[in-house]
Amino acid sequence: AISDSNHRSMIASLNLQAGKKAMSMSDFGLALSFFEHGSSFLCQNHWNDDYDLSLELFDCSAKCAYAIGDHMRLGEISKQVLSGARSFGDKLNVLYHSVSSLFDASLMNEAIEKGFWVLSMLGINLPRPSSTDEILSLIEETRSILRGLSDGALLNYKLMTDSTKIMAMKFLSRIEMSLVMTSCDFTPIVMLQMVKLSLEH
Repeated sequence: AISDSNHRSMIASLNLQAGKKAMSMSDFGLALSFFEHGSSFLCQNHWNDDYDLSLELFDCSAKCAYAIGDHMRLGEISKQVLSGARSFGDKLNVLYHSVSSLFDASLMNEAIEKGFWVLSMLGINLPRPSSTDEILSLIEETRSILRGLSDGALLNYKLMTDSTKIMAMKFLSRIEMSLVMTSCDFTPIVMLQMVKLSLEH
């Protein structure tokens, strides 16, 4: 058994690199085995002593578990990240895969509610209009913003660089797909929020 913490971290890092190589070749099953093997070499207090390496190994593991459709393993990995991550931002990747997993399992309402919760934690609280008139008012508000922008200006608009806002867009996109199958009346609100975020960031 390897007891030296530096050696254990080095082996974990090598497995991380090997897993990333397998991911680049779309062999997610093999990649997951590398990531999990690497995680097994992390010390007992790895979330304190080797945080960045731990987060990357578990994030990559979650992505691969989702890619191969192993929802049970994804759930187990997610629990570890949600309990060990130091910030909400560091939990976003596993939360996104969890929402996507619910969507794939046709658990649309659960996917939508979890997605809304994540967005609220990011400071994005979507209005829930009670009438068509309210929806039309929001659409017109967005139109008024876009009227001041030419097609050329939109095509050359600044790229979004805020990683948190990029993740918010991913959640909105996933929610929008779920809403199409459950509550079409609310779908425009999500799409309008995506336009708003794109213009503001």
